[in-house]
Amino acid sequence: MPKDSGGAKETLEAYLQVAKEVDGFEVYSCPDHLVLCALQNGAADRISGPGNAIPQVLAGILKAFNTGEIDEAEKQQAIFAAFRTDLYALGFAPAMVKRALFLQAPPVGAGRQPALLPNAEQDGQIVAILRKYERPR
Repeated sequence: MPKDSGGAKETLEAYLQVAKEVDGFEVYSCPDHLVLCALQNGAADRISGPGNAIPQVLAGILKAFNTGEIDEAEKQQAIFAAFRTDLYALGFAPAMVKRALFLQAPPVGAGRQPALLPNAEQDGQIVAILRKYERPR
């Protein structure tokens, strides 16, 4: 089972084509901007870092896809992609996800240095992004 985390739609499509042709070959997609595309084209599932920070949005994509509500899946995909863009603009992507998780639940633990040094200004920006994308109440 390959895990595609390269981010190129063409690579994902090539893996998915192999999955159609080779019995038992499953693709687990990682590019967060291609969640819906991967599902629509036969990915077995997905692996996501940002999905841990805003699981309700990732779950919204999956639920809407599984129930055939493609307009809603597209809406949730757009939210997920915007969150990823906003968060990753602040720095090294894996470190930003880890910090977002830590700010939501400190028992997760802080990221290892030197990938991310604690920075109150950046933490405030991350918290603002998390609030922007939190589940409507």
